[in-house]
Amino acid sequence: MIPFGEWLPDLPDRDNPGATEAKGVYPELRSYRPWRDLAVLSNALDSACLGAVSGSDPSGNYSTFAGDAGKLYQLGNTTWTDVSKSGGYTVATDEFWSFAAYNNGALIAAANINDPIQAWTLGTSSAFADLSATAPKARYLATVRDFLCAANVNDTSDGLRPTRVAWGPIGNPGGVWTPSATTQADYQDLATGGEIVGYVGGEYGVIICRDSIYRQTYVGSPVIFQFDEVSKDKGCVAAGSVAQVGRYVFFLAEDGFYAFNGESLEPIGTNKVDNYFLADADSNGYGLITSTVDPARKLYIVYYPSSGQSSSDKALIYNWEIKRWSRVDQVVERVVRLFEAGYTLEQLDNISVSIDSLPASLDSRRWVGGALQMSAFNSSHQLCTLDGDRQAAILETAEAMLSDPRRTFVTGVRPVIDGGTKTIQIGTRNLPDDSVTWGTATSLNSRTGMADMRSDARYHRARVNVAAAGTWEHAQGVDYEANPSGAV
Repeated sequence: MIPFGEWLPDLPDRDNPGATEAKGVYPELRSYRPWRDLAVLSNALDSACLGAVSGSDPSGNYSTFAGDAGKLYQLGNTTWTDVSKSGGYTVATDEFWSFAAYNNGALIAAANINDPIQAWTLGTSSAFADLSATAPKARYLATVRDFLCAANVNDTSDGLRPTRVAWGPIGNPGGVWTPSATTQADYQDLATGGEIVGYVGGEYGVIICRDSIYRQTYVGSPVIFQFDEVSKDKGCVAAGSVAQVGRYVFFLAEDGFYAFNGESLEPIGTNKVDNYFLADADSNGYGLITSTVDPARKLYIVYYPSSGQSSSDKALIYNWEIKRWSRVDQVVERVVRLFEAGYTLEQLDNISVSIDSLPASLDSRRWVGGALQMSAFNSSHQLCTLDGDRQAAILETAEAMLSDPRRTFVTGVRPVIDGGTKTIQIGTRNLPDDSVTWGTATSLNSRTGMADMRSDARYHRARVNVAAAGTWEHAQGVDYEANPSGAV
């Protein structure tokens, strides 16, 4: 078997050890698996989604919130309800909502640079309200230990401070944010690195600037937090590319994709997909980039607008455990990772008129309360899950000289894929500087499972096209039926 190897579009076709195409799939250790279309879950927001988050109250009841240019919403099964403060909000078209869950998600905070930080207490609130009269407006929020923190702020007294990190009183984000040794509220202006464009929390904070990365460590009074510049001359160029899982933070830098592990940087796209992305993406549309992580499948997923597009229409998918990439074509407004609220059988009637026409099978994670669900907003501003029909997939093997150094006569190709409707194309050339010539797509012989063909060449590669909406789980490679040719 010739396996579908690692997708390496940055390497030349000749002697590329991996797959020259891996589209409509995501990578696992010994196979590629199908990517799925969007399945609509909710009604639409009034305008484009600018951020979303989930949290749980002390009783374990999950709630999901989202924001657009004028409102904040709460999701009730499949319907968004306006839970904005009186008068709503004014978020510029090129801005966004940043959310943070505090106290294990019991408090949801929401921020944009134009409005006061908003707060919702799960199980108590019926509408969002201003968090604190002394808290700054902010582009980014994060929870670091027992503090709610804000970065890239519009301070009530100092105005816009794009390099400032501020935090409220320990254990009391709704209290007074004025610097105090007693409450430990304070702020820090970073000396180098430029504007803050990403911020994630946890046991320590990671602050990603245009040109550097800082680690924010709690040390107690009187300093409160220590800020260490752990990476100089390397920062983020697209705020939407920042995604966190555990101690890893993924992001797009000027020269490609990186992962930060809390101490050092790892280039994850070098000699793999960086050049492909930089050539394919619309550099004027980096503000539309949106990303998330799927911990269950160990995937970092980043959607971006391709050249000339006004929305994110493509995605690169990175499996951080095996360090492999793939790609998909899929239009989204924003991709998010949310908790599902859970459904009873009676509540399924709110989603579909019958069990048979539900948009996902009953064993889907979408119906289980508290289950993390990969989700996205489509171009109609509706919340969707990523568990619709399987997308059409295209996979190519590496080019091989099957009878080195002679030409090879191929009479059939059998895809090693456990289902679906498949056709095979053969790409050939005789000299390294020849262009690859692709044959017509050939269906499989129902008796042998092989695509019968006649191809005589020195170099061969196989392209497998898998039709959309089929049933399959693993694509591993192809088997050739071939013999050395009489020609040399």
